[in-house]
Amino acid sequence: MTEISAQKSSKSFIHNIIWSFGTRFWVIACQIFLSLLVSRLMGAESWAILAALTVLIGTVVQFGAFGLTTANTFFVAQDNKNLNSVAHITLIFGLLAGCFLLILLVVLVQVKPDLFGNLPNKLVIIASISIPCQLLLLLNQYILLGMNRVSQFNLLDAISQTILVLNALIAIFFINKNLDSIVILNLIGTVLLCFFGLFLVRRILSEVNLADNFQSKLKLFKQMIQYGVKSYITILIPFIIIRADLLLVNHYRQATETGVYAVASQFSLLLMMLPWVINPLLFPKVAQSQNESADLTCQVTRQTTFLTLIISLLAIPLSFALPMIYGETFKDVTILVLLLLPGVYLLGIESVVVQYFNGTGLPSQIPAFWVIVLIANLTLNLLFIPKYGAFAAAISSSICYGLIFVLVTAFFRHKTQSSMKTIFVVSAKELRELSNKIKKTVF
Repeated sequence: MTEISAQKSSKSFIHNIIWSFGTRFWVIACQIFLSLLVSRLMGAESWAILAALTVLIGTVVQFGAFGLTTANTFFVAQDNKNLNSVAHITLIFGLLAGCFLLILLVVLVQVKPDLFGNLPNKLVIIASISIPCQLLLLLNQYILLGMNRVSQFNLLDAISQTILVLNALIAIFFINKNLDSIVILNLIGTVLLCFFGLFLVRRILSEVNLADNFQSKLKLFKQMIQYGVKSYITILIPFIIIRADLLLVNHYRQATETGVYAVASQFSLLLMMLPWVINPLLFPKVAQSQNESADLTCQVTRQTTFLTLIISLLAIPLSFALPMIYGETFKDVTILVLLLLPGVYLLGIESVVVQYFNGTGLPSQIPAFWVIVLIANLTLNLLFIPKYGAFAAAISSSICYGLIFVLVTAFFRHKTQSSMKTIFVVSAKELRELSNKIKKTVF
């Protein structure tokens, strides 16, 4: 890569990070506004049902993707000639898997009506109709990411959250202030957005005009499944770890303590916003530039380590304000945040380093590391949460986040022969260059 092309690529990468960061803030702002709108005008119970319904369908879609989200990005970024095959595989898999999940959810509701607690079964069935469209939309977004269409990837995210807010406003002020109306409008919005996502991918296909055959698609699908299974494990286990401690605190302790720990956990995980923005952008870059992937990963990791450290340090005084915001019942939330903070910081850095492996084929050691961490996490939680509650959960999570950081970093050093300084220590010159690039991008 020439110096000029490297500078252009770096500037484009920073530009994408800034706009992706802005999209995340917009998404969070929409979620906060939606929660206030529904809870204030329709009641806390209505918001609880709508939020739980959204989480239920979203979780089903995420796990129904079976790791093909990252597989789509990897194989398209690695070789754009795979685009046509990946798009067709996505369409077939999305429809078949989506319809299967839809039928499964409807059958579960019919067989065991109380399975989802206070969620009305009628709303669960209506919302589940959107599963095939949500799955297709998600898979196509990651195709766009593999093609470096980051603006379109972010656009779909921003539109999806905006639609939810607009639907709530329409239902509350122009229809009948009823959850049924909101869920039905959300279903219509999801279908329309899915077709828009398909249109964006089809437009790229018409531009590149790639041909392939059934044998090549079948071969690629097998490769995607192999990659997807490993990716699925690395997605599933962190999801379990992040939520298992909360569920165990809820099981063994009082509901009040669970609420306090939930606030501490949510606040701590907000500190991972920067890594979460960077990771999907770094991943396809690594897949595209195999020969320079280690250097690129080290550069981004150094900068993320420094910036996340600043954010974490700023979060410390903010954590002392949480009891004043939430009330006297939440007096322990500050201590819980401080216990979680070191682990969350290391988890954020690990999530950047691991993009090197995600973009170079995802070796089986990475899923194996997560299995080790899961066993350690569940063991610590089951041993200590019954007696020590949320404090044990926070310490256990921090230890396990640190463990995956150590395992992945050691494996990265072994594979790339990079020093700790090369991976994590940013120089003053590099910071000045980064600052100048950000200023030029923004202003």
